[in-house]
Order: sequence, then C-alpha cells, then structure tokens
Amino acid sequence: MKRFFGIALVIMMAASLFFAAASVGAEDSGYFNGFETDLDGWYEYNSEMTIVSSGHNGITSADGDNHVVITPPMYDTWTGVFTRWGGYSSVWPEGGFYTELDIYLDVEYATSNVGQQFDFTSAVSKKDGDFRRDYIFSVGTTDEGFVMSASNNSPGWPANPGRNPVNIYTSGWYTFRHNFRDVADVLTVEMEVIDSNGNVVGSWTLSDPTDIISTIIGGNRYGWFCFIEFPELAIDNAERGYLVPPVIDVDVDIKPGSQPNSINLKSRGVVPVAILSSVDFDAAQVDPATVLFEGASPVRWAFGDVNEDGILDLLFHFKTQELEILEDDVDATLTGETFDGTSIEGSDSVNIVPIGKAKGH
Repeated sequence: MKRFFGIALVIMMAASLFFAAASVGAEDSGYFNGFETDLDGWYEYNSEMTIVSSGHNGITSADGDNHVVITPPMYDTWTGVFTRWGGYSSVWPEGGFYTELDIYLDVEYATSNVGQQFDFTSAVSKKDGDFRRDYIFSVGTTDEGFVMSASNNSPGWPANPGRNPVNIYTSGWYTFRHNFRDVADVLTVEMEVIDSNGNVVGSWTLSDPTDIISTIIGGNRYGWFCFIEFPELAIDNAERGYLVPPVIDVDVDIKPGSQPNSINLKSRGVVPVAILSSVDFDAAQVDPATVLFEGASPVRWAFGDVNEDGILDLLFHFKTQELEILEDDVDATLTGETFDGTSIEGSDSVNIVPIGKAKGH
C-alpha cells in the first residue's frame, strides 16, 4: 500500500505543480525536440535528464547524434519527467492533433529484470484550461521481453487481458504515438506503438462519451512518465503536431445530362450540381447547410436519381452570379460536410463561356 499511497500523493502534488500551468491559446505551429542540443520543453520534476551521444550504453540514437537518458525518480515518488509539448492549449484544433515520443526498449535488460514497469501518458485539457483525462501506455518487463497495454489510470496493468496486451521481443526504438481525433463530436484517442520500420506493432482506441469536443474538450496538455521503475530509460524525438482533417472524395456532376458543362458567367440563372450516391457513399449523409460550390451557397436542393442508377442523389442549385469562377477555369469544386462533421469534396469539368462572347441567358 505504501507505493500506491505515494503515487496518489504525487498526483495531487503534480496537480498543483504543473497541471494548473495551462496556457490558453490558439493553434500554433506544433512542437519538436530531437535533444541534439538542449532539453527545451521538458522538465525533470522528480527524475533527471541527460543528453548523451549516440552509442551511449550501446544504444544508437533514433535520429541525429544525441538522445536523452532518464535516470531514476528521486524520493521514492515513482514519477518522472514531463513535457508540456511546447505549451498547454484549451483550443481544440480542426482535425485533431497528435503527440509522439521515441522510447528505446532493451529486451536483454527486460528479461533480466522481470516485473519492472513504466507508464507514459499524453493528456488532454478542457476548454477552460483545466485537466480532463490521461491516455496511458503501460509497459512492463517479462522473461521474454516487454508487454504493454493502454489505460486511463496509473499505475496501469501492462498485461491487462481486457485491453489486448501486446508483446515486444526485439530491442530497438519504438514510437509511442497518441492521435487525438473528433469522431462525431466525441474525443477518440488512437494509441499506437510503431517500430523503427514504421510498422504498427500495437494499437488501442480509448473514448468516453462524456468527452464532447464542442463543449468540453480543449487541446493538448502534458506528456509525462507518471510511473517509472527503470533505473535508466532512453528517449528521443518528442513531437506534437496537427492531424489533417479527413476528406471524403465524392462524385460530383455539374449540370447533369449536359456535356460539356458550359457556364455562362453573365447568366442571371442557376447552375445545377449533383452529389452522386454510390454503394460506398450515401449523399443523404451530407448536411446541405455546409455545402459550397465555388464560394456560393445553394439556393435550393432536393433528392432525386440524377444518373438513373437506382440510388438517390442530392441535387443543388447555385446562383451563377455568386460563383467565384474565372474565365480560364477548366474545373469547379464543391465542398461540404457530412452530418457527423467529416469534410467532403468533389470536382467536375466546366466550359466557361467567356464574358466578352456571352449572349443571352
């Protein structure tokens, strides 16, 4: 009980020391430290960090000439170094964000020191800047190497059968990555362990239905070795960045039934544009209020089988005078979102009738 009481005490201390240090701000350019020259953005807290040359203790740096070695926590607190990933944020970035850290796993050491463990977390903030939740990799040593799983609490259980534990039998650098995504307005965190060849060797997805993006969830918080028993642990390449919002490519038909798709830029009428459904995509998923065609919002829309394939499509009409199209454009693009917030995009060819030659409507 001594160890777990100590951990609870340390977590409460941490809340006062660095959980409250959130800085509310807009989206920045991200964060990276390859530990070539300094420890910028990292804090030793109860452990010590030392930049060492590639080859130290037989470990080649993941990249560059140097990496960092973490030495044991002091005061029997069991907690280690942490980073704010360049600064806490209460702003949820469009598309989400990721954090990642390279950690060296030494199988020879593991098999000679069975039962040791470290937990590494990347946490998320709330919109008011306070802490919301941890997402923790729990990694333990076995007589064959390492076993690991994911949780929201520390110390975790590396071999937890309810969390699909993964075993590692080969020494090397492994990237511990968190992908923070918006899935239907709920925070979903994909946790991946990636080997030096880029192969995902372990993955877990954690989500809580109360973590609502639009009202509760902010941006990144800390990365923290919240539990560590190893006498020495090598790390490299700490990074935070932004995920590209997913975009669904949709089939678009400008002026259905017409070829070429001529647009008279002097017309006072409308241009029909259809989003075509298929076996892979239902146009009914699209929120009409989000649709734009070359800068113009639709004046009306309706469902109909435009291409006569037996599947309902979504047909829009846009005022020609509101279109942001140039005389030399050869294609035009429609954008929008599905009702769950996923972006869509589709293009079709156009034949612009030059303004100087346009007659009538």
